Order: sequence, then C-alpha cells, then structure tokens
Amino acid sequence: MGLHFKYGRLGLCICLFVWMGCSQQPVDYSGNTPLKQTDFLALFTELKLPIVIADTNLIKLSDTAKIGYKAFTQFYPDSTLQTLVGKQKKGTHFRAIGKITKTNEVYLLFISITPNREAHLYVIVTSQKNEYLDSKAFLYNKMDDRYRHYVHINREPTFLVVREKTGKDLESIYTKTGWIYPTEGSFMVIVNDSNEDTKMNVVINPIDSFPALNPLSWDYGSDKKNFISVRDGNSAGKLLFFLHVEKNDGSCIGEIKGTMQLTGNRKGVFRKSGDPCIVNFNFTDNGIECKETGSCGNYRGIKCLLDEQFPKRKKPSRKNPKLKTPSTSVR
Repeated sequence: MGLHFKYGRLGLCICLFVWMGCSQQPVDYSGNTPLKQTDFLALFTELKLPIVIADTNLIKLSDTAKIGYKAFTQFYPDSTLQTLVGKQKKGTHFRAIGKITKTNEVYLLFISITPNREAHLYVIVTSQKNEYLDSKAFLYNKMDDRYRHYVHINREPTFLVVREKTGKDLESIYTKTGWIYPTEGSFMVIVNDSNEDTKMNVVINPIDSFPALNPLSWDYGSDKKNFISVRDGNSAGKLLFFLHVEKNDGSCIGEIKGTMQLTGNRKGVFRKSGDPCIVNFNFTDNGIECKETGSCGNYRGIKCLLDEQFPKRKKPSRKNPKLKTPSTSVR
C-alpha cells in the first residue's frame, strides 16, 4: 500500500512538472503582445567593465534575442527611438548587449540592426525603476571615412569614443571624445582630445579626379580645410560629394563622402538607409548651402553641426567619363 502511494505521488509530481512546462509559452519580444518588464530587462545582463566595442564587431555581438521596435516603446518614449533610428523603423530590430548598474541609474546597451545589416550601438539611461532619463548613439558600422572607430567604457562609466587612423608617416591620427551621464540632465562631454589639427595638414579629396560635366559639379569652399567637392553621379538625378570642415581651431572636424539625390531645382539631399544623418544642399549662383537636418554625430565632432555656406571656387577640369567613372558603391 505504501509503495503504491509513493509511486503515485511521484507520478503526480511528474505530471505537475510536465503541465507547468507546457503551460509556459516562449516570451514574445516582438512587442505585438504585452511584455513583462522583468522579461524585457532580463535580456540585459551585467557587463564586466572596462570593455571596448568596435564598429567592426557590432553584428558579431548581436547573438541575443531579437527585440522588436514595439517592445521598446512599451517602456520608453517612441520619440526617443525615432531620434535613434530615424525613419528606418520597418524591418529594424534590436539586440541587447548588457547593462551597467550604478547607484542612481542603469545603462542599457543595445544594438539596432536594419535589414541590410547596418548597425548602431545605443545606450538608454534609466532610473532604478526603469524610468527613462536619456539616450545616445555611440557607434555605426558603415562609416566610410578611412578611420577605425570604437568606444571604451570604464567603470564610472565614461564612454570614450575614439576614431583613429595611421598617417602617411605611420603616425597615429586620432580624436577622442569622452561622454558621461551626470546626476541629472543629459550626456555631456568631459574629454576632448585630438591631434588632427597638427597631423592633418593636407586634406585629400577622394573624388577630385571624377567627372565634372554636370553644371552643379563644382568645387566650393573658403579654404583648404573647409570645402565641398561635387562630381557627377552614376545615374541621372544623383551627384557625388565630399564634404570636409574644420572648426574651432581644429577641435571639431567633420567629413562625409557620399551621394546626394537631387530633389528639385538646384536642391539635393544626402540620406542613407539606417543612418540618422540627413544633409540638405541648396545650390545658388555663387555657391552652395549645406544644412544638417538629421543627427550626423558619426561624421563630425561634438557641438558643430554641418551647417555651412561655401562660395564657388574655379570650375574643375571636365573629365571624360569614359576614362574615369565614379564607383557605384560610394557611401
């Protein structure tokens, strides 16, 4: 009798465990159904600091659960994510990297990935009760400016964003910008270190020899370090450009090489899928006006927007397109 009772209880326990396992559905992180805050935050494990994250390994770090846009907006303002990802909501998902827990706030690190595998590293700062405080983008994996980009995060934490490359004499050319989140307010700069003003004596224009047959294809600029070159695109309605600016005695440097889409009479716009940076161009009889309307922090230093007016220089030599054709993959 006792033996039957013992095995009966064992069978009841097994059935109970099986029932509990079957009743637990996988967590839906798409955001199409209500998501528990505990399930969402469980994706962000504590990071061991210091760490270094490079733009080249953002995709490799994204091996955690896929999080939908709607899942984030259950906990944080939609306007925050719109600022981070721009107009690329459709098809963009997120992956958790980890968190940094401090006395007064929590830092959630995550990556956004577009369908064409463009990735950004973001940080959202919250209170201990997961109340939104601030956010910032730190890295982008599709930069085409000939620099290496990475962010070093220490225990404070300070987010030291670095861009560097090797110069023609094998010397290191770099700009380092350190960001912290104060007790209140928003991210602020505490470190701004660069040797580019002394090392970058000559700015090389990578599209200088490209065809310049379009009436708008011209060289515009005030000096050798503040200019924009415009060249013929690979199809009608498109122009290549290379924009370089140096402000505040060289402490703020910006540079973009890309393609502008002509949008009207002597107007153009630069935008790329998954990139929050947008620059509008307005050609005049005497020059060109550039206006940053998106967030172009990946292409320039801190607190210096790409808002410029450049006068015309001399007309570039008209190249024969059959001898030199611009690349179709300019970004």
